[in-house]
Amino acid sequence: MNKRTILLICTLLPLLLLGCQSYTASKGIAAIEPLASITDGKTITKPSTLQEAKAKEEAEAREKEQQQQEVLASQLQKQLEQKLSTLSAGEVKLQATITDLENQLAEARKKSEQLTVTLTALTLEKETLAKESEQAQNEGNERIQALEQQNALLSYQIAELQNLIEEQEAQQLQQQAERKKLEQEQQEMQAQQDAENAHAWLDLSNQRDELQAENRLLKAQLEEKTLTIEEKVKLEQQRSAEAKRLESEKQAALKAKEAEQQHMAAEEEARRLAAEQEQMKIPPLDKITFPRLYTTDMNASLAKEGEKLLALMIPLSDLPWTNANTVKEVHQSISDLNAPVIFVTGHMENVIALVREMRSNAALFSSGAIITSFPILEVSDGGMEIQYQEKKTVRLALANLPEYQVVEQVLRGGDWKNTQKSLEKQRLAQVEKLLAEGSLTTPTLLGASLYEPSYRDWNTFSPVAYRQVDYLWPLSERLESEGFFDTYRLTHFNEATSAGNTLLTPQWQERVDFLFSRKILPLESTLLTIGGESAPDSKGYSRFGIVATYLIP
Repeated sequence: MNKRTILLICTLLPLLLLGCQSYTASKGIAAIEPLASITDGKTITKPSTLQEAKAKEEAEAREKEQQQQEVLASQLQKQLEQKLSTLSAGEVKLQATITDLENQLAEARKKSEQLTVTLTALTLEKETLAKESEQAQNEGNERIQALEQQNALLSYQIAELQNLIEEQEAQQLQQQAERKKLEQEQQEMQAQQDAENAHAWLDLSNQRDELQAENRLLKAQLEEKTLTIEEKVKLEQQRSAEAKRLESEKQAALKAKEAEQQHMAAEEEARRLAAEQEQMKIPPLDKITFPRLYTTDMNASLAKEGEKLLALMIPLSDLPWTNANTVKEVHQSISDLNAPVIFVTGHMENVIALVREMRSNAALFSSGAIITSFPILEVSDGGMEIQYQEKKTVRLALANLPEYQVVEQVLRGGDWKNTQKSLEKQRLAQVEKLLAEGSLTTPTLLGASLYEPSYRDWNTFSPVAYRQVDYLWPLSERLESEGFFDTYRLTHFNEATSAGNTLLTPQWQERVDFLFSRKILPLESTLLTIGGESAPDSKGYSRFGIVATYLIP
């Protein structure tokens, strides 16, 4: 069905409805004309005069109605043309439904015409036979009522079909105006019929009330359907807007991702350049001089009042690493602790690799490195002084004294005591040099890899066979005599159940790496797994670190 057919149907529907309403009155007058012929033209009665006047009025009314209908049809056609231009998107979906509705409309028109003719005949028969039989009049009224109900039902179906075709608010307002006009015409016809037959028009008045109720119901249904259509259109618009929004967000996300990738690439390039610059800060091992500061872009900070100090002791292998991933594994194992003070001992190639990997401020010594986030005030051969708080400084010292001869003698069952005695003077001299630095009144923290046990771990009650001897290991005893306390043993009183071994071999397991403190209160300590260093190597050797917390008075 094209738009011209729809316009023609919408134009004829109001004319058909108006014609049905005025048809009864005109036919009623036409039925009187045969009665006038009985007088053989001898006299002109009052009814005949009235008939002519009414005929003239009806002709004028029909002409006026026809003009109004043409104007309304023209307006309706313009409005339909405007609205149908917006309904082109849904015309395809409604095609099948409109075809079916047109067939129903044609059948409804035929039935309406038949019912109108029958209703007219019954009305004429009612008027001519009213004086003859009251019973016939009642039967006619009942038939009229039934046919009018059928006509009202068909009118409702026609209106519903019209609403489905128009589907717009302007058509709804036009239909309401037409209904009001029909109600006015029904009231005028009712007044005329009341003058002729009050009882009959009382029934018709009741029917009118029913029709008005039906009209109100139809109006409510129309509004409901209109709202449903508007909701569907609104929902479709919302879906379209949502699709556009999602597409916009997707494009924005892609752009943001591209920008982020570019930013990450720029940051990676900046890190690479910074790493190259930092790489140049530490010369080759054969050309480096100690002590040496290593600074990065990391900002130094002070501890808060009452804050605990976290420190790590990280003993690395005495042999250069052959696996490039080892340094990353070590860094990853301690990165989550965020310790502001880290002591590192071991082969200097390994120490320098870890310092570069961590990219933190540090001081390099011949014995290893001290990594810290505190401001560095002064550096000496064996340590440095840091600004711990605004009015408080702390000294950090480092010692690394590798020695395996005594261990080998113990493992072979040799005279390890004499071997130790022969090395004692030289090793104590290194400790004495370290002790000579700094002030006795300054809180000091010492990280040391002594490669000999603590004298407190060896006694006749030890569960380890080779430790069951009271032997005064000199290095730990000398440090203790200078006011340095062994942090691990001070916080773990039982050497049998809390050995704290940091160097493990198949035959030798000892605590040879320490954190000592002077004028600093140890709170707690524990062993620390340090990446691949804590996994046994090809010879079965493994190392463990120490993590401890302190309170600076």
